[in-house]
Amino acid sequence: MIIRSLTALLFTFGLLFGGVFAADHGAQPEAPETTQPAEPPDPVEPTEPTEPTEPAQPGEPAEPADPMEPVDPTEPTEPMEPTEPTDPAQPADPVDPVDSDDAADPAAMHDDFFTSLTANPELSSFAQAFQTGGFEQQLAMDMDGEWTVFAPADTVVFDATAFDTDGALSAYIVEGAYSYDDLVQLAEEGDGTATLTTIDGQEITVELVDDVLMVAGVAQITEQDIEVANGYIHVIDSLIQPTMAPAVGG
Repeated sequence: MIIRSLTALLFTFGLLFGGVFAADHGAQPEAPETTQPAEPPDPVEPTEPTEPTEPAQPGEPAEPADPMEPVDPTEPTEPMEPTEPTDPAQPADPVDPVDSDDAADPAAMHDDFFTSLTANPELSSFAQAFQTGGFEQQLAMDMDGEWTVFAPADTVVFDATAFDTDGALSAYIVEGAYSYDDLVQLAEEGDGTATLTTIDGQEITVELVDDVLMVAGVAQITEQDIEVANGYIHVIDSLIQPTMAPAVGG
């Protein structure tokens, strides 16, 4: 009994002892594995500094231009050679002067009777009778002769047959070139009346009546001094009747 109790006591003591020992000498913790530090990379070898470039050599300064020599004011300069003169323009050929004889010739300055009659719109009837009666050619051909024509205006020629009777048309054409002033002067020199001879030898009168010039006693001059190559035309306001007595010796 005692032995059994002793054994139990030892067993208990052994448990206790074993627990203390285990507490003091518990399992040692494993030491942490130490990692090997990474080897540092090889240091980069510093690059060799580049050799400094030589500074550019400054260019040589340009040589200054030679200064102009001052002109000696006392030294005369050489005169410029004169340019050759240009040929003068050739004068234009002179215009032939007008012949003095032609200038004095009335035919060179004025139309003939028929042309002047047809140019006047108030004398168309008389101009037609003048041509029909042959006086256009007769007076044109006799350029040495001078004539005065008393032409009635169309306003008084009511019938174209007024110039058809013998001597009817010739009563309007007198020998000599008389302007209006010439007729007045002739009348004054004849105590107010002058006698003119027609182309066929008849006579008609011009007279001053109260300072009015009357032709053949019935017609007044309404337009005067139409000058032609060899005479004058005067426009009258009435017809002249061919009842004049023949001239002396006619």
